Amino acid sequence: AAIALAKSGPWCQLLLHSGTGWIHEECEAGFISIEALLADKPLYLLEGAIDQARSQPGGSVAMPSGLQASARKHGQQPLSARLLGHRTMGGHTWLHLEASWVNDCERSPSPQEVFELWLPLRDASGRPQVWFHSRGC
Repeated sequence: AAIALAKSGPWCQLLLHSGTGWIHEECEAGFISIEALLADKPLYLLEGAIDQARSQPGGSVAMPSGLQASARKHGQQPLSARLLGHRTMGGHTWLHLEASWVNDCERSPSPQEVFELWLPLRDASGRPQVWFHSRGC
């Protein structure tokens, strides 16, 4: 099985270890969009993704100052998330996430430990900025 990130006519864009690639293959059968793949799963932000967080989809303003301070405080600690929805703006898919520095595989975060943010689905190289625990917690 391969992870298809996008499709365009008979072409499928696949996630590769070192980026992405397009193959000429009818991928309609068995194709699940990445947005559908991420729904209803415990997610985590990949390295560097928090730097792209915004308070609104497509926003050019950096992440809210409270989140910036929290990110500095937690350093490289992974950020757990849950998909609330998604929106396409300017040809880019933005994910609306509920996130927390609490590892939700260990315990549920309290309401005070949860915040919302918007994140572009893909980074500049086309790789997803969030992923899921394929076997759950």
